[in-house]
Amino acid sequence: MKRQRGNVAVEAALGLPVLILMVLAWLEFCVLTYAMAATDHALATAVNAAKRQGSLSATVVADYEYALLQALRENGIQWWMSSEELGAVRAEVVYFRDLSALAQCSQGGGELQSCALASSSGLNAAVAVYQVDYRYQPMFNVYLPELRVHREVVAVQEYQRCKFKYWDGCDG
Repeated sequence: MKRQRGNVAVEAALGLPVLILMVLAWLEFCVLTYAMAATDHALATAVNAAKRQGSLSATVVADYEYALLQALRENGIQWWMSSEELGAVRAEVVYFRDLSALAQCSQGGGELQSCALASSSGLNAAVAVYQVDYRYQPMFNVYLPELRVHREVVAVQEYQRCKFKYWDGCDG
């Protein structure tokens, strides 16, 4: 039987790059999952803070988009995004008079902003859809394209609960 030399070197040369790529792909998936979970948590906390900005007696509508972006930055979205990525985060708030208007606009599956029942002003609008868009650029995998991440949270504006009777605790 003839001794074979170089088997380990050939197997390592062929197998090690594949193993490294698999580990980097797994690490990329973990970072992406964590980034999306952190964004979801920051968005939920930001919406919770932003929806309390207005008041029934106010004639000027609060700037909910600015409040949403500020709350997102305060809730930890900036530590895993670079400054240029953070500048590319787009937040938008679309308002509806009631839940039935939101349901009608959601049936088609298109953009909520293009619906006739949607409004860009929060005045006398009980329901708000908070939307956040950003792009995720993979860190390790140069073969994956950048991903567009879109998140939405539907919320009843706090100061509108009694006016539109979305809560049983209103005595007035």
